[in-house]
Amino acid sequence: MRPSTRALRFAPRQCLFAIPTRSIRTPWRLPTTPRKLAALNFRPFSSTALSASFQNRRAEEIERLANETEEEILRKRARRSKRLYYGWLAVFFPATIWCFWYNTKEDESMWREKVYTPFTIMKRENVSSTAFILTIRPRLGQHQLGVNTDPYAEYWDQGTWAVKIAQPELQIARYYTPLPPLDSDKPHELRFLIRKIEDGEVSVYLDRIPVGGTVFLNGPRGMIGLQDVEDGDDILFLAGGTGIAPAIGLAYSLLERRKYEAGGPKLRILWANRRREDCLGGDSSNILAPMEATRMNRIVKELEDLQRKHSDRFFVDYFVDEEGTAIDEGKVLQVTKSMSGPSGKMLMVSGPEGFVDYFAGPKKWEDGQEKQGTVGGLLGRLRLNLDGWEVVKL
Repeated sequence: MRPSTRALRFAPRQCLFAIPTRSIRTPWRLPTTPRKLAALNFRPFSSTALSASFQNRRAEEIERLANETEEEILRKRARRSKRLYYGWLAVFFPATIWCFWYNTKEDESMWREKVYTPFTIMKRENVSSTAFILTIRPRLGQHQLGVNTDPYAEYWDQGTWAVKIAQPELQIARYYTPLPPLDSDKPHELRFLIRKIEDGEVSVYLDRIPVGGTVFLNGPRGMIGLQDVEDGDDILFLAGGTGIAPAIGLAYSLLERRKYEAGGPKLRILWANRRREDCLGGDSSNILAPMEATRMNRIVKELEDLQRKHSDRFFVDYFVDEEGTAIDEGKVLQVTKSMSGPSGKMLMVSGPEGFVDYFAGPKKWEDGQEKQGTVGGLLGRLRLNLDGWEVVKL
């Protein structure tokens, strides 16, 4: 019988598969198998044979996995996790180093625009039952602070300045003026006089942060420039409560940091408080009890130290509401007349918003900025008697 065309087409494949592979459906046959049956024994792979082969391989794989111990499986998982960990580390570690280098390269200053710098509270000192002094230090490296340098020197040389202290829980911030540094203060430390007010969001927040806690500062912002202050100028400062902080800062900048050929300007502070404990130890028109006369809180002590060092240029008067003393029109006129010299004259008002409004009138917002506005209040009524005095609201 002549083979058909279909049989001839499959002949090469039959020769290839016949040598290494034996038929799945029939056992191996000796070469003496009749010619008619040989075509059946060495047929090409069919779909049934291929499916059976895959099933055999799957069964062998399942059996191999079943024989593996739990320890081997855990070991493989650990190796896989380690490779994944080191892979991510190789990506993120160089990126972190680059970001750190880029930030320090761009700006090594501790103050950055729109970025709040973390500070650690180092000490808390009570001044009265409602006021306290916080001493803080920046949480930055020496490459940003410098070694044995004063990062605030340029701001003290310019005059009184302030920084923003944030309340992150309410996402608000308030300006606070630093107190001058003491000889015992360590480099980079800042001090703030804080009065706790029941409805004060930031002051209440600062009151409950313990020593070692973190606060966030942004700034600084200059409040008073000393460029125009010259020898012989007269400066009168009306301070209410914690508004004494800018007054002490101004005195420190004028008397301690700047040098004048003819002695420098004269500065007088009228400091008003509601209670005696806020200015305990300060002189007033009332006679103090013997025990109170020997005690001074921290703020009064700093003021008295400045007066002893600059007795001819620095003066402080104390006024206490509960003792019946207050800053009135008569006192302002008396002091301004005694200070009316031929040189420049500046009258500054600092304190709570109500205090500033009462003496100089409110500030105004213009073009998105807080500006001085017109002089009103008590000083506005005395403007005819204050000819030549420049009024500044802080």
